[in-house]
Amino acid sequence: MTRDIADLLADAVDDRARTLSGLLPTPAAFALTRARIRRRRIVRHSVETGVGIAASGAVAAGAWLGAHVDRTPAPPAQSPSTSVTPTPAPTPAPTPTSGPTTSAGPAVTPTASPGLPTTLAAPDGLLATTGPGWVLAAYRSAPADPASSAAVVHTVVAIAPDGTRYRLVDLSADQSVELLDWRAGDTRARVSYGPWGVDGSLTGWLDLRTGALTHDDLGLPAGSAYEGRLDDGTTLWTANLDPGPVQLWAVPQGGSARLVGQLGDHWTKPRVSPSQTRVAALAPTADSVVVLDLATGARSTVDLAVPGGECALLGWLDDRSVLVSCFDHAGPDPIVQRNPRLVQVDVDTSARTTLTTLGVGQPFALNGVVGVTVRPGAIAFPAYTLDAVIPMGDVCPNSVWEWSGAALQQVPVPPGSDTFQLAAAGGNLDVAASAGCAARITPPSLTRLAPDLSPTVLAPAPDPLGVTTQTTLSWLIAR
Repeated sequence: MTRDIADLLADAVDDRARTLSGLLPTPAAFALTRARIRRRRIVRHSVETGVGIAASGAVAAGAWLGAHVDRTPAPPAQSPSTSVTPTPAPTPAPTPTSGPTTSAGPAVTPTASPGLPTTLAAPDGLLATTGPGWVLAAYRSAPADPASSAAVVHTVVAIAPDGTRYRLVDLSADQSVELLDWRAGDTRARVSYGPWGVDGSLTGWLDLRTGALTHDDLGLPAGSAYEGRLDDGTTLWTANLDPGPVQLWAVPQGGSARLVGQLGDHWTKPRVSPSQTRVAALAPTADSVVVLDLATGARSTVDLAVPGGECALLGWLDDRSVLVSCFDHAGPDPIVQRNPRLVQVDVDTSARTTLTTLGVGQPFALNGVVGVTVRPGAIAFPAYTLDAVIPMGDVCPNSVWEWSGAALQQVPVPPGSDTFQLAAAGGNLDVAASAGCAARITPPSLTRLAPDLSPTVLAPAPDPLGVTTQTTLSWLIAR
C-alpha cells in the first residue's frame, strides 16, 4: 500500500505525541493539526496487520487510538477496471459438520491454509441460507518482504453465528477490496476496490460466487466514503472536498444521490441516531459535536463545555443525547488526575450530566475512539484501563468496556490485545482484536460476545505464510 504525505505527517504527529508524553501543545492547535492531516480518513472495520520480526511497511495508523483509520483515497488518476474476474475458490459441496442444512454427504474436515483461519469449502447454495448475524470477511495475507516467494492469499470467507467458516471465493492478489455492506442471503456485497498499492478506488459490487467486481456509479463526488445503510435501504456517504467542507450525501434505494448538508470538518465517523433521523460527529477541536438532520440538512453545533480539554464521542444513548468521554488538559500529567469522566449531552439543549468520574481501574477513551451501540442505551468502546501513573502521550487501548446506561462493565478480550475494531448486531458485540498498537500489529482474531458476555470465536488469528506476514482483514455483519 502506498503512503502519501498525509499518512507520514499523521504518523509523525502520533509518534511525537507519545514521545512528548504529557507535554502537549495548545489543545485546540493540536486537535486541529491532527484533524487536518487526517480529514480524508474514515473509520472502517478493516485493519492491516503483521507478524514476526517488525518490518517496514504501512500498518494501521491510528491503531494506537483503538480504531483503524482508513485513508480515503483521492480521485484515481486512472480508473481501475470496471470488471475483474479472478479464479473462484474450489467449491465441492459435501455437507459441512456445522452451519446450514444441506443434502446428505460425508463430513468435511476444515482445511488449514497459511494466511487464513481454517475453513470449509462452501457448499452449493450456502449464500441463500445465510441470515442476520452472519459475518463476511475478506483476508489478504502477503509477505512483508516484496522479494519473498511466498504466495499472496486473498480470500473471502463467510462465517456462521456458531463460528463455522466457509471459503467463498479467491480474489486477485493485485486487487484491494474493502467490504462495505452485505444483505443476508445476497450473492453480492457492496465494496470499494482498486489496484493494490495504488491510490484511488471505485465503489461497486463483488460477486460472492465468482469474485467478479463491477463498478456502480451512484452519482457521488469522486472519492466519497461509505458511512452505512439505513433501515429503508438509503445509504449514507461523506465527500471530503479539499478545499471545502465535508459533505454528507444520501442515496435512496433505487433513487438518485442527494446532498444532505455540510458536516464541516470532523474527526470521527458520523454516528446515526437510533431513530435514523440525525447524525452526529466530533468537531476537529474535540470540544464540540456537529449534528446534522438527515431530512432537512439543518446543522447545529453542541458545545461540550470543556475549556482547555477534549472529549471522545462514543455514540448515541437515545434520540436526544450522546455519550462522550472527556478530560482536562490542565493539572498533573497522569491521566487519572485530569478529571476523566463520562458525560451525557443533550444535543437539543446542550444540557450536560456527568454520569461517572473515572478513576484507577476504569476506562479512558481518547477522542479518536469509535464506540458502537450494542443495545438501546448500551455503548461499547475500546479504552485504556487507568492506573495511577500512565501519562497522556503513552496511551494505547488495552481493554474494551460497555456503558450499560447505569454502570460500566469490562468486556473480555484476548490477553495482550491493544488494537480493537467493534461492531454490534442483535444485541451481540463482535470484537476484532490484535496486538502491537505501538509497533507491528499481529493478525486479528474475531470473537462474538453474547449479552451475558459469553464468547464465541468466529475466527481465530490466521497462521502466517511462513515468513513475516502482513494480513489485511475487512469484515462486516450481515443485516
